[in-house]
Parts: sequence; C-alpha cells; structure tokens
Amino acid sequence: MIFTAFLSIILNSIIFGLHPELIPEKKIPAQADFFAVGPLENIYLIKGSQLQKLEHKSNKTRNYSNLSFGKITSVDVSNPFKILIFYKDFNKIVFLDNNLSLVASPVSLDDLGYYHVSAIGSSNNGGFWLFDQSLNQIIYVDQELNTVHKSSTLTDVISQDTGDETAFMQEKKDYIYLGIKNQGILLFDIYGTYFKALPIKKAGKFQIINDHISYLNDDNLYFYNLDNYNETHIKMPKAGVKQAVIENRKLYIQSESVIYIYQLKNFK
Repeated sequence: MIFTAFLSIILNSIIFGLHPELIPEKKIPAQADFFAVGPLENIYLIKGSQLQKLEHKSNKTRNYSNLSFGKITSVDVSNPFKILIFYKDFNKIVFLDNNLSLVASPVSLDDLGYYHVSAIGSSNNGGFWLFDQSLNQIIYVDQELNTVHKSSTLTDVISQDTGDETAFMQEKKDYIYLGIKNQGILLFDIYGTYFKALPIKKAGKFQIINDHISYLNDDNLYFYNLDNYNETHIKMPKAGVKQAVIENRKLYIQSESVIYIYQLKNFK
C-alpha cells in the first residue's frame, strides 16, 4: 500500500513534468504590488490604482488608472479582450478591452445588492462570479447584470468571520474555485452548486493548470493533483519570491523589483 502510494506520486511527477529545466529568458524591471499574465503572454503590472500592460509582441506599454476607486484589489486577464478589475474598498468593478479602454460604465456591486464582496472572477459565459462574505454565498451575474445563479449558504464550510484573510476565485473548465487563505479551497459546478472542499490552506492566489491547483508558499511552487489528491512541488530559482505564474510553458516570478521569465522545458 505504501509502495503503491509512493509510486503514484513519482509517476504523477514524471507525467506532469514537475522537474522541468528552467531556462532563463529575460527579466523585466517591475515596481508592482502584484502582476498577472494573460494567454497572449502580455504582462499586467498593478501598483496601487495603476494598471500597466506590457505587450509581449510589440513591447508597447499601455496604462489605466482610476484614482476615485482607490487601490486595485485583483485583476482577471483570462479574457484579454474583457479584463476585469475589482476595487474591494469601493465595491466596484470595471471591464477593459485589449487597449485598456473601458468596455462599459463601472459597475457598483452595492447597486446589485452585494455589499461585502471579497473576491471576483470572470466567467466564460460573459458575466462574472463573486463571493459575498456577509451572505456567505458565491453568485453568478450575467452580462446584463442579472443574478442568475447562487450557491447555498456556506456557513457549514466557511467561517463567516474571515476577517482580512485573502479570498480568491477562478472559473476553469466549468468549475468555480473559491480559495480563502487558512481555510481551504472550495469547488463548485457551473451553476454554483457546492461540490467539495480541498485541504489547501496555505494558498492565497492560485492557478488551475490542467488537473492541478498551483500555488506559491515559502519559495516553493506546489501542485495539488485534483484526480488523486497528491501534492508535489518545485523549488523556485530565486529566493524571496512574491508571486509565481505559469503561462504557455513559461514561469514568471516576481522579486521585489524584477519579474524573471523562464522557459519550462519538459513541463507538460
């Protein structure tokens, strides 16, 4: 039994390519609170209320800022033509196009009846998901700002007093993942129906890569297998990493003032 479990972990590491060769590609000066990388390999730097886009092919930069909404809490760039920016302190969101121009008027979540939103994520269906901390529910809002789906109240699986704990959500392959640091990651179907909780309590931001949840902790990038629940990790090539993102077989890591980009050879 022990040998079988050990063999499963080894095979999982080989198949998923968790011992890739890291080939340095370039480094970019980046004074940012955090960053994001889109499917077109554009890099988005967030500093306070400022969003700067570094275009991969042209090396052009574009900027967006709205000082009246305060600091940017999160940015979802999964759709590079409809970028979602969330301002938690003012409970507002905006949508930007590929040129960082407004797609529509800013959305007040207060006006929709959601007053304590702590996480937002884009949906492939065109709307967005939100987690309202006071209601303890995830909610899907469509493009016309109609509430379409709501989860059941999550009191039994989430502590209602989450305080200032980091919350993060992402839709991927018809599932919604809601992570609350120090509590775990909850999995829902596309209708908001609660499925199960995953015991990943050290994750703040995370990524869904193939059938794995990836998250950074103590200069290690962890991969939690959603099929067999095994966890493996790779050591970061730099110390003091603030954030790590994988996109198109490249690893982007942020130190205090630089983003390093590595090609991932033998990574599947």
